[in-house]
Amino acid sequence: KQKVITITKVNGVANEAPTKTAKGTLVVLSKEFPRAVLVEEFTGTGCPWCPRGMVGMTKMAKTFGDKFAGVALHNYNATDPMSISYDMNLNFDGAPNCRLNRGPGMDPYYGTGEDIADDFRKELTVLPFVGITLTGVYDKATEKVTAEATIEPLVSGSFKLAYVLTADGLTGDESAWMQANNYAYGKGGEFGQTRFKGVFDDVAIASSFSGAAVDLPALTENNVVKNSYTLALPTKQPLRKAIKVEKMHVIAFLLDAQGKVVNAVKAPVKDVLGVNGVIASENIKEVARYTIDGRRINEPQAGINIVKMSDGTTVKVLVK
Repeated sequence: KQKVITITKVNGVANEAPTKTAKGTLVVLSKEFPRAVLVEEFTGTGCPWCPRGMVGMTKMAKTFGDKFAGVALHNYNATDPMSISYDMNLNFDGAPNCRLNRGPGMDPYYGTGEDIADDFRKELTVLPFVGITLTGVYDKATEKVTAEATIEPLVSGSFKLAYVLTADGLTGDESAWMQANNYAYGKGGEFGQTRFKGVFDDVAIASSFSGAAVDLPALTENNVVKNSYTLALPTKQPLRKAIKVEKMHVIAFLLDAQGKVVNAVKAPVKDVLGVNGVIASENIKEVARYTIDGRRINEPQAGINIVKMSDGTTVKVLVK
């Protein structure tokens, strides 16, 4: 709702300021959703100042946990083994640089002041008017991750949905994995050399920006929508060799008409073989089965099935 606030008096005296009114939009939410902050960082192994960004991203991850949806984009130099195709509309002014929820660019260590964590906390104070829950399942046979997002809007409107697959602990013995470093000091220490063997977290390894468009209908108030998307692991070496399934995460984020992130969510990727192992338990039985779009079925169907268990949990199973 559009609201107008008028200040008529100040300490009992008529307001003599030239501007006495302020206009704005008042949004009242019927419920509070969990929020994660999307942090897209521009970096690269050939960027000698980017170890500063590595430290800043690590600090946010440790400080904010699951509320931190970090996406490290290693596109500074073409020789970086972690470079991938990503959103061409996301412009950065040099490296290291980052954007919080697609806002203005800032330093990934200092932020807009002295600490990026201060800017992160400000983003957390904004309550999202759309809730997102997310799961990710890896299929070894196809080398793909199926992400499924459940979207619960409190408002109506048109939005865009994006997915990113990230990986932690990426490293290798090839020279391409050596990180340039302008913070070398003394002897020893993590950053004590002008080039060091990097171990990289939150690295973007696949995204919906490099594939088919995400099919998301216009959202209507209180109408829950489900969406699934398949992300293929990169095939180029040595990047593929460095990726461990147990260290992958999937991120989904919703963009409004102005390109601002409404909400984001991060979830660990589960191995489909591990999910099947749960179903094999003798003490837990299947009580209901659904297709990925929510239709109940009486028997397994090819593709991903959602299975509700007798203990109240739900699991996803790939049926071939």
